[in-house]
Amino acid sequence: MTKPNLRFIKHPVLALRYIEWMAIDRLYAKPNNLKMYSLYEDAQRSMNRAEDYQTLIKKKFDPFMWLRDLPALLGTESTLSTLEEFYAYCDQQILPARERRTKTQRAYQQDKLGDAFIDNPALISAIKKACVTWATDGTSLEDIEQDLRELEAEHCVVELTDAQRETLQEKILKPHLDNFLASSRVERNLISHKDRRTAKNAAFLYLCIKSRCPVENTLSVSQKEYISWCGGNAEAWRKSCRMLVDIGALELVTKGIKGSFSRTATIYRRLIRSLSYP
Repeated sequence: MTKPNLRFIKHPVLALRYIEWMAIDRLYAKPNNLKMYSLYEDAQRSMNRAEDYQTLIKKKFDPFMWLRDLPALLGTESTLSTLEEFYAYCDQQILPARERRTKTQRAYQQDKLGDAFIDNPALISAIKKACVTWATDGTSLEDIEQDLRELEAEHCVVELTDAQRETLQEKILKPHLDNFLASSRVERNLISHKDRRTAKNAAFLYLCIKSRCPVENTLSVSQKEYISWCGGNAEAWRKSCRMLVDIGALELVTKGIKGSFSRTATIYRRLIRSLSYP
């Protein structure tokens, strides 16, 4: 009897590999008094991924969450009693996910937004480009609204509806403008600062913080952590942190107490200064 082929041995979802390993073990190997390690000696490391399955079932949401209950269905006297039934079941679950991935982003947005969808790539592109200028120049809300009306008149044959304007504000303008504002204000202040050495140190520290801490979250920036990230010394640490606080990139939440036994670390919150939208 020819042993079953491992269909999911290269599948990116490691938990699915483990479930296939389990299915073949229960539905083929054990009924035939065979051992998986002798059947697939070279595939054990790729397929026997129990830890990845445990990680999956702990998630609140995952496209492959259906794998969580699959072991209970496997068995010669269970719902899925043959490998053919197992693979047919998997194909039924995987196919919708594959179809969603192949569906274009534009079609997905159109289905999701309905009448609020903006089918005008030229307008969207023009607004995204304008966001760079607005963020860099610190353009006021009134001027941005005026520029938006001019861009709409230039690129739209028919006026946008209220629903489409809301989409423009919430889905396109605000995310892009916030993204540029978050970095451009900090960078402009650092670039123009008179203390060039400290500004360079602060800029590198801010890059390290951005890679570790989302906006509005907090993290510890002790002297030891600063030196491990950026090098330097205690003075560079104090000046860099103080500069980032002064320009509004960070907020001091808890001032640390010197000494390894104090158990009080210096905690900062990463900030973002964005416009308030009507």
